[in-house]
Amino acid sequence: MAIVTGLNLLKCVCITYTHYLHRRSARESATKGPPYLVTIGDAIASFLQDEDKHTMGFNWATKRNFDKGWPSKRPNRLISTPKSEFWFRAASKIRWGITMSLCIALITIVGFLLGMTISSQRALGVPVDLPSLWSYGVGASNQWATSLAGRMRQLSQTSGFFFAVLFANMFQVIVSALYLLYNNLLTVLVMAAEWNDFISERKTLRLSAPRGIQRSGYFLSLPYRYSIILMTCSGLLHWLISQSVFIVQTVAYNPEFERNPAKDASSIGYSSIGIMFAMTIGSVWVLALLVIGFTWRYTPTKPRDGGPRPPFPMPLANDYSTLVSV
Repeated sequence: MAIVTGLNLLKCVCITYTHYLHRRSARESATKGPPYLVTIGDAIASFLQDEDKHTMGFNWATKRNFDKGWPSKRPNRLISTPKSEFWFRAASKIRWGITMSLCIALITIVGFLLGMTISSQRALGVPVDLPSLWSYGVGASNQWATSLAGRMRQLSQTSGFFFAVLFANMFQVIVSALYLLYNNLLTVLVMAAEWNDFISERKTLRLSAPRGIQRSGYFLSLPYRYSIILMTCSGLLHWLISQSVFIVQTVAYNPEFERNPAKDASSIGYSSIGIMFAMTIGSVWVLALLVIGFTWRYTPTKPRDGGPRPPFPMPLANDYSTLVSV
């Protein structure tokens, strides 16, 4: 535990120092050199100051016009006005495919493992109805709720312990990696929504080195109404995983009740109800992103000053700096 706490503290120090270096470099760039294009506000400010001659006349260009390469003629001669698009179109098919396939694959594997634990308990005559599973507790070790005990006996005490540590924490690492993919995909969708809002009303830009009335970028890369919910769910999911699969260490005694360290062993304990909760939250997490992507649309909103609603949305640009520059 002390090692894990120390490494987490070191990680926090590194993140804080990296954030400090980024802010300092951004301030120096804003006064001494060309600006960084970190946020969509950086790109807008840069192209407003120095127009891109290569994209002049592409006023109605959208992401689709550049998906298959550079257009041979001006897209505003080919299309009329932008149409309202679903949020899922802001991200590429590859990004959607990789993120969703890995998330669904993990949920499927966890569901298979849950079925194995239920079958094992049923074979031992342990009740598996929901009230009984709840009574066993989340994160509580039970004599019949262990796995890989045979594998552990084939290893030395040290090897068995480290194997148990790696196996119990393997799911934490996998979920952390999937969280990065999930966060990246959601950030792309929300970034496109922020870009679309510029057609409805004037807003100050979010820059990595703001000046005057300009705003700074989001510290968590997403608006707080998304990032706070996302981090809360992530923390809850990681806690449930830690209570679903954990290390169980047995301490051996001889018939005279004297310690026998040579017989100490490590095994993997599990909580079926904890696995159910973790799988449910993960499934809801994935389903929420699918609902957002395939039901929400990028549409113009009514300006707060009471003006008329724009007749069409912004061209879908997403994180394409080429389209931001038109």
